[in-house]
Order: sequence, then structure tokens, then C-alpha cells
Amino acid sequence: MQIYRRWKRGWRTIEYEYPWITPGSIEHLEKTLTPDLDVIEFGAGGSTLFFARRCRSVLSFEANQTWYDKVVKFRDKRKLSNIEIHLIKDRKEILPIINGRKFDVAMIDSDIDVQSRPEQLQQIKDGLFIKPRAMIIVDNYDVDYAGNPDSYLGEFSSVAFNEHRYQGKGTKIYTRGW
Repeated sequence: MQIYRRWKRGWRTIEYEYPWITPGSIEHLEKTLTPDLDVIEFGAGGSTLFFARRCRSVLSFEANQTWYDKVVKFRDKRKLSNIEIHLIKDRKEILPIINGRKFDVAMIDSDIDVQSRPEQLQQIKDGLFIKPRAMIIVDNYDVDYAGNPDSYLGEFSSVAFNEHRYQGKGTKIYTRGW
């Protein structure tokens, strides 16, 4: 029980190289991810390292300087050269960095500001940075401030990994062409 309480607070997620999302969704990702996938991630942390070990490349955006520094430290220490991470202070910085690249997997787990999650979901809907065959992972999918992902991703199939102890019900994974 003590370990679960620590996990719920994000304890050692970077050290253990696991995302701070619901356990069922982690299990699903472990079975689904393959080395030929490219990942874009909004919110860096243990998930960044988790994806880097399982996928071809990870492009990550982080707004918190402390988390950014920690992820860069572990990336360098573990020699994970397939991680590209950017410290972002304004969501307008993101699209120029993406620069037309397309990704198989998008992880939305953090907000650059209150408006960024709905904007990211709209950009996914518009096909700005995902491939036709795509997986979108949305953590805390049902929080009031973040917009309802279902209204943006209606064309995707989805499975929810709900855990009543998590903010926003849990983690929802959307797929198209998977």
C-alpha cells in the first residue's frame, strides 16, 4: 500500500522509467508499442524514458524547468539518444519545432497553459502532427478545465483505464487504424 501511495504521487517515475498514468494503461502500452513508432509527448517525465526504450523516437515538450532538467539528466545518464526534449514557455513555440513531422503516438499529459490541451486535441483532429494510423494517450481525460477529448477524437476508437484515485478518472487511449 505504501508503494501505491508513493506511485500515485509520482514517486520515482523517472527512475523506474514508467509514465505516471493508470497501471492498466501502462500494461496496455507495454503490449502495444513497437520499435518502429515515433512519439510526440506533451509533458515529460518517466513516460519520456518509457517511450524511448520501446519506440524509435520521442519528441517531448515540458513547461516545468525542474521536470525538464530531471528528464535531461536521466536521458544523458542512460544514453538515450532518441529523445528530443524542449523546455516550452508558450504553446506557440511547439508547431515550429514540430516543423511538419508526423507521429504515430501522441501523449497528452500536461498543459503548457490552460488552453493548450484543447488546442493540442484540435491539432490532432486537424492532422497537423499525427499519421493516419495513430494512438493518442490522454491522461486525466475528464478534468473540467481541459476539454472533453471525445469531442475532438470522435473518429477514434477508445478504451478508458479508469482509476477512481486519479484526477480526471484516469487515462484514455484513442486509436485510429490500429
